[in-house]
Amino acid sequence: MVILFFKSLMVDQTEKIRTVIVDDNKDFTFILKELLSFFPEINLIGESNTYEKAKKLLVRERPELVFLDVEMPHKSGFELLREVRQEGGSFTVIFCTAYDKYVLRALQESALDYIQKPVTHGELKAAIERYKEKQRKELPNVRLSYSQPYPVPPEMAALPTGRGIRFVDKNAIIAFQCIREADKTKPGWNVFLSDFGQFKLRAGITAREICGIMEPGTFVVINQSAIVNLSYVAAIEFKTRDCILIPPYEELKFTVSRSQLADLRAKFDHM
Repeated sequence: MVILFFKSLMVDQTEKIRTVIVDDNKDFTFILKELLSFFPEINLIGESNTYEKAKKLLVRERPELVFLDVEMPHKSGFELLREVRQEGGSFTVIFCTAYDKYVLRALQESALDYIQKPVTHGELKAAIERYKEKQRKELPNVRLSYSQPYPVPPEMAALPTGRGIRFVDKNAIIAFQCIREADKTKPGWNVFLSDFGQFKLRAGITAREICGIMEPGTFVVINQSAIVNLSYVAAIEFKTRDCILIPPYEELKFTVSRSQLADLRAKFDHM
């Protein structure tokens, strides 16, 4: 314990990761707090076991990292995340749940990691290291944009969102996916980015309009609900019609429709 104490003193408080735990299970919250105490880089600034208190905590404290439960009374962790983001909250999320059925949804919500309960020290260590690596990769990119020319000239696209226009480098877009949410009457298009971020397009926009904006060359419609950037595609399986993306994006799953598979085979299968 003495070694751990001195190690924590060596970590500058300004470099610590401002962290919050949100879970309706008080016993799990206690266990997670104890596990996190072994990581000197973690600065636990709050915890909550209820939805409303959690929302106020996240909006007020503006954490950098949140360990978030999925299944909570009244509303889910996904709904909490959406509401806080709508109020300007921006943080990295690690979902903690007893179920594995939410993995894809967690990925769609740009989660850094998805840990099944009971959580182990090893799983936490791996997740925290992923967060730190993500931060290390982002910092040089910020300095690069101010200190020297961009290594590959960006090709910007103006994409309409519910709040205005978002300008994005086309090379940083992995895919567009049309998703129907439980609380929406109509499906909407999500944009998935190479930094694991995502955002929603304006309601009512069509696949044809998206393709018109992107001027498809590397962007291909693979089914009625998905447009992918071929730069991120590792393979297309003819038998299963799976569209497999390159690492580390292979968890994002797409299926090619039969008609689009025929078009792709005609264009690329020369054997």
